[in-house]
Amino acid sequence: MKTTYEKLEHVRALMLQAVKQYGLSHPLVLRYSEEIDQIHNDILTVQNHKKLPLTKQRT
Repeated sequence: MKTTYEKLEHVRALMLQAVKQYGLSHPLVLRYSEEIDQIHNDILTVQNHKKLPLTKQRT
């Protein structure tokens, strides 16, 4: 199972690939961007709830 950070990086890679293939204004790129925003907001919500630092913690 992927961590939230791994999901974020995976979708980011998909978005960059879509940008190279279709350009910045393609609907698929926008969809990936919105998904990244949602994942990022989820991370911030958890961090604020737990009062964790904003940086990725190493395990």
